[in-house]
Amino acid sequence: MGIHAFMRKIKVFEPNPFVWICYLFIISLFLSRAGLSISGVLLLLYSLYNYFKNPFQVRIKPIHLLLFAIYAVNIVSVLFSSDLNGGFRLLFKNAVLLILPLAFLFYREVHSLKIGRFLWLYLLLVLLCVSANSVDALLNYHQFLVDISNSKNVESGIGPAHQELGVLSAIAFVFGFYLLKNTCSFTERFLLYLVLAVVFVQLHIIAYRFSVIVVYLLGFLYIGAELLRKKNIKLFSLASLGFVIVVYLLNLIPSVHQRYLNTVDDLKTVTEGRNPNFQSFTQRILAIRCAAEVIKEHPWFGVSPLNASDKMQEQYKKNSYLLIPENRIFIHNQFIYYALCFGIPFGVLCMLGFLILIFREYGLNPLLFWVMLVFLFQMMVENTLERQITTNAFIFLFLVLRNRKSFSAERESDSSLISIRID
Repeated sequence: MGIHAFMRKIKVFEPNPFVWICYLFIISLFLSRAGLSISGVLLLLYSLYNYFKNPFQVRIKPIHLLLFAIYAVNIVSVLFSSDLNGGFRLLFKNAVLLILPLAFLFYREVHSLKIGRFLWLYLLLVLLCVSANSVDALLNYHQFLVDISNSKNVESGIGPAHQELGVLSAIAFVFGFYLLKNTCSFTERFLLYLVLAVVFVQLHIIAYRFSVIVVYLLGFLYIGAELLRKKNIKLFSLASLGFVIVVYLLNLIPSVHQRYLNTVDDLKTVTEGRNPNFQSFTQRILAIRCAAEVIKEHPWFGVSPLNASDKMQEQYKKNSYLLIPENRIFIHNQFIYYALCFGIPFGVLCMLGFLILIFREYGLNPLLFWVMLVFLFQMMVENTLERQITTNAFIFLFLVLRNRKSFSAERESDSSLISIRID
């Protein structure tokens, strides 16, 4: 048997360069910001090369229109700004809104991508990063508990910062359960259960608030939807009771318990009107109030991304909300950010656009729906599309997972996504 014939028999081998660039892209999500930018450009260049070699009818989807519209308003804001250098940096930073959609728009064979292998690679990278952070937390556990009590998170030794790693880790559970539902291999199912269990425990050790809450919320929503669909109220009640018991038991973990106490204290700061300084949740609420005041002064066209931070600091000077300068943070909400930068009409249109695109997939493509639901949750507490890693992850996963044909084709061709066959 020749070497080429041998490689063709190995199921993990892919002769398609586009697939290998996608692998590089997924790895770069966790390990290299520079690699993320490079792989995005490579995807675009390869897809354009294939398009001009074999032209076909390009069909623009609503997701492309929405992302192009967001980039277009950024361009308009730069044109009316006096800070051209800052404007060019802004356009360069947001270029992914064009690069990735165009890459998948001009690539003809997106439906043939082996989605399961992407998901496995993603899961293993999450396991690597979360494990490294868990070990680091355990080695300095006393200091880590002190940091949690002060609303801080463990700094990532490997992988992205906790804001990005939190959402990527929550998505890993969606991928894991999707693979569990679509494999008959005992070995693969065992490995999936093992990976998910280890990541689940480690997320509680490092106590990433967003990840832990969203994982439980997704589980509760999914189980609730399934039980209500079957109309078994007794089973639903038992599942709800079991959910409460599990949450209580996990709260016995010191880091989780400390995070719980910190969150409760943070919420009491809001309800009781106490000193808001060094309270994460409270500072985010006050940042929304500050942004709302700026939005009232510029309701139609906003203040542009280049001036948004300065405008908020000016408002903080008018009303500090009892915050000292170092705690006067920027807005942490994607849609309020759009309203602040581009005006209320555009902010509302963006919110409706994302909601429609995500919820229309509920019955059509459940995997895409649940993954995008995680991003939607994060958009409520972070500027998801203003961070390099989460922006790239959102666009890439949406464009890859929306191709439902690839799932059925892959299941028909592969009985096990990680097996190796040599005839």
